[in-house]
Amino acid sequence: MSRLPVRPSLYPACVMALLIFLSLAIPLADAAPLLLDKPQPYSLAGHLESLVDPGGTLTLRDLLSGKTSARFVPLSGFVNYGFISSASWTRFTYQPSANDNSGDLFLRLTPAFLDEVTLYVQTGPDPALPASYREYNLGDHYPGDLRRIRHPDMVAPLPSTPGVPRQVYIRVKSTSTHTLQGWLYPRDDLINWSASSNLWMGGLLGIILFDLVISALLALMLRNVLFGYYSLFALTFFIRQLGIDGAMFVLWPSVAHLTNDYLVGGGISLGLCAYSLFVMRLFNTDKEWPMAHRLLRLSIVIGGANALGIPLGWYGRLAPVTTINYLLLACFIPVLAYRYLRRGAPAGGWIIAGFSVVLIPAVPRFIVVLGLMSPSWFTTYGYYYGMIIHMVMITLALVKRLELSRELLLSASRRTEAVAVELAEEMTGELREALKRQTRFVAMVCHEYRTPLAIIRANLDLLALLQDQDENISFAVVKMKRAVARLVEVLEVSLGRVRLSDGTLTLRPEPLELERLCSGLLEQATEYWPDRQVVVVPGDVAVVQGDPLLLQTALLNLVDNGLKYSPPDSPVTLSWTVADNEVVIRVEDHGSGVSPEEQERLFEKYFRGSAATGTVGAGLGLWLVARIVEEHGGSVLLKSSATGAVAVIRLPLKELSP
Repeated sequence: MSRLPVRPSLYPACVMALLIFLSLAIPLADAAPLLLDKPQPYSLAGHLESLVDPGGTLTLRDLLSGKTSARFVPLSGFVNYGFISSASWTRFTYQPSANDNSGDLFLRLTPAFLDEVTLYVQTGPDPALPASYREYNLGDHYPGDLRRIRHPDMVAPLPSTPGVPRQVYIRVKSTSTHTLQGWLYPRDDLINWSASSNLWMGGLLGIILFDLVISALLALMLRNVLFGYYSLFALTFFIRQLGIDGAMFVLWPSVAHLTNDYLVGGGISLGLCAYSLFVMRLFNTDKEWPMAHRLLRLSIVIGGANALGIPLGWYGRLAPVTTINYLLLACFIPVLAYRYLRRGAPAGGWIIAGFSVVLIPAVPRFIVVLGLMSPSWFTTYGYYYGMIIHMVMITLALVKRLELSRELLLSASRRTEAVAVELAEEMTGELREALKRQTRFVAMVCHEYRTPLAIIRANLDLLALLQDQDENISFAVVKMKRAVARLVEVLEVSLGRVRLSDGTLTLRPEPLELERLCSGLLEQATEYWPDRQVVVVPGDVAVVQGDPLLLQTALLNLVDNGLKYSPPDSPVTLSWTVADNEVVIRVEDHGSGVSPEEQERLFEKYFRGSAATGTVGAGLGLWLVARIVEEHGGSVLLKSSATGAVAVIRLPLKELSP
């Protein structure tokens, strides 16, 4: 940052020296009295004389003496000394026209945030006597409820005698910028101006409040830090304007004198902190613009120190530094916005427009605050209106930026989703191909094993002829037959599982007489479990449409399940009945039954009940039974019975042709 030509700490002394020099060098002349020849508002610009009081010891009596009175310097505009710790005196003379019968006259002084403003209005005939003056205590350090006229600005009545000149003295002392503006109003004009001004200012404050609420809601709903910082800045600007416009002297006059310094100074200081945080986040200065980032961090320190200086009495010394900092920010932030736009960032055009619209009124405004230029309507209200437009445009820019970011995110999400779908389809195809290869492999293994197993069984039958000659051979043959039968069962069941797991399962249905199916099952059961008793109880004649291999696998699994969970000397009974166009097959054992809590889950894949502890199995047998029965359009249920457990299969009967 370049070195300033005048150090801020020496600024008040330089201003006072310049004023004293001017007061000695410029020929003294009385300002022309303000002639009120029409019933209309009059500006005091060009009719004021001013005197700086460095020690703050001058009184009205001193000013009325000829020696001190000659030190007043006429001003071409309004009073503006910037940040000085000295008091100042201002005077003017007004004279209603001899034909003026407009009635009451009022003086309106601004800005409302001046600390101490004492008004002396001539009411007596001799302007050289202190007793001819009436005193009014104004300024934001005096209680608002003691003011004669409740108004956001400092307003006092003036005597209005046609053709009689009156003199007014104004003493000002303030820790904020030392400026004074004034106007004279007839009663009706003051009322009309106050009504329109309050309506206009209320509308502008309403816009700020609306912008604040919108930013705060977006920050909370979206958890967006950028909107959060901007809502904090809008809050500080709203609080600051309440103090600058003097609104508290109308809303809460009894405490306004205690809070106005904190509203104005705190709003300006903390607003600098919030605005710096917002700019840092918006432009990502910590990574993109390190120099700007350091300056913004310094701004936060300055703003925080200035806020602490309000209760500690440092505000008057730190305020010039804060003002210069605001001026620097107003100049270089549009540069950041331009670079932001050049990089093609979202809503870059809105953002540079929002920062540029406040630059034009901001520079002269801060020059006026520093006391280097006389205030005017543009410097007083132009910055205010520019900030309103700036806040609205920046809020719209942030919303636009959020919308564009959302569109980019949705676009990226769609691209990611398309890639994921493509990848999933590719993986699904590979998985299907792998399942097909697995199915073909298992089918091949089962087919290839059938031939050697058939040879083994045939040779075992030949060996059975030798049973009577050798008991050892007989015992071995029986064991080998059981082992081969079990191996055949495992292969058949495995093939059935693979076929059911394959999404392209195709049944090979044919008409099946249930009695013949169960007779074949009984023969297999006798071979598989020669030392166990399986009983088939014939029922009604029934024909179903089904895959014989799969149905036989399902029934064998139920019989095997019953034999596992029942005593070795107890039978497993298979029976069936016909009712309501369906056949009901029952496989009943004499075991411990089924737990009601586990009954619904027994047909889930890989689920094994509490009774399965210590029993070989993988939790696939009953699941395979359920799949086979469902594929045939039936249902299966396993529950406790009077003797143990019973599995009930319901299959639709085949419709016989007439």
